[in-house]
Amino acid sequence: MKAKFKLAFRVTSLIWTRLFLVILLGHISSTLFAVEFVDLGTLGGSSSWATDVNESDKVIMISSLPGDTDAHIALYSHGHLRDISEEYNLVTTDYVAWANAINNRGEIAINDPIGRAALLNRGHVFEIGLGTYSTILAVNEPGKMVGYWNINGLPRAFSYYRGEVTLFGPTGPQAISGASAVNNSGVIVGWSSVSFTIPVQGWVYQNGVTTLLSPFGHPECVAKDVNTWGDVVGSYYDGTAFHGFLYENGTFTSIGTGTNAFAINDSGQIVGEMTFQVPTVAALDGGPITHAFLYENGTITDLNSLIDPSLGWELVEAFAINNRGSIVGVGYLDGNVRAYLIRQ
Repeated sequence: MKAKFKLAFRVTSLIWTRLFLVILLGHISSTLFAVEFVDLGTLGGSSSWATDVNESDKVIMISSLPGDTDAHIALYSHGHLRDISEEYNLVTTDYVAWANAINNRGEIAINDPIGRAALLNRGHVFEIGLGTYSTILAVNEPGKMVGYWNINGLPRAFSYYRGEVTLFGPTGPQAISGASAVNNSGVIVGWSSVSFTIPVQGWVYQNGVTTLLSPFGHPECVAKDVNTWGDVVGSYYDGTAFHGFLYENGTFTSIGTGTNAFAINDSGQIVGEMTFQVPTVAALDGGPITHAFLYENGTITDLNSLIDPSLGWELVEAFAINNRGSIVGVGYLDGNVRAYLIRQ
């Protein structure tokens, strides 16, 4: 986990990247929107990493501590950053507790300091009993949790609700799977494969029926999120490049070449990352660059085009978006990975 805070800084000129975005990705919107940009800060270290945001704009994140030798779970709320690891006594010297999701009741899905899936709620740490190497990736409003559980060394998709554990995916000795998200109606999305040697395929589970996804005939894909209406987003691989996709009412829509879609809200706004190639020039080394994007009404927008370039940020990934349109993710600031919040 600590390695995430030591990502190499990619020197990028905003002027050049905007120029090449226009040339290389002409379909990207150039419209500027009035947004509020929030630097979510740190717990005294140089880096932070936002993972989810609820409808109250509470952001769950990971932050390095002074000296950058350790990291804690943090919660951003109403302009203040709280050290959740300290509050819930999750501090150890061996393992960094990690938080993946927060629902509107303020329940936080984590991995505890010894790698077990747990839920934080009103000062209590609730272990769901799956043991070491289990991970909750999402929790809905009724309290259903989904993620993956390592069984015999391989991940297996699960849901947990009121003490009942349900497993998903193939069951062979080499099978792998994971559940990425669950909506409030209990629709679950994820990925699986009959063997860890074979690419995974995305799926949707609803009312006891699992539907395998093959966007545009490509079964190598991952389903990442699902909204209230059952619309699913994820990414597929066509043998050459990755493409973000939207799966709505049985129909697939491609978000664009080189994109990965991570989250969707009830208005159909989608966020993720897009990769593009910057030609080599005197000031740059060239090569692929990743930027955070917002997709809506058939248009993809580089989030960097929505903020003031004088802030010095490069937004590289957008991980979550709530129904108010608030977006969280990570970018680079002064050579460090930092968490941000955008309010539309």
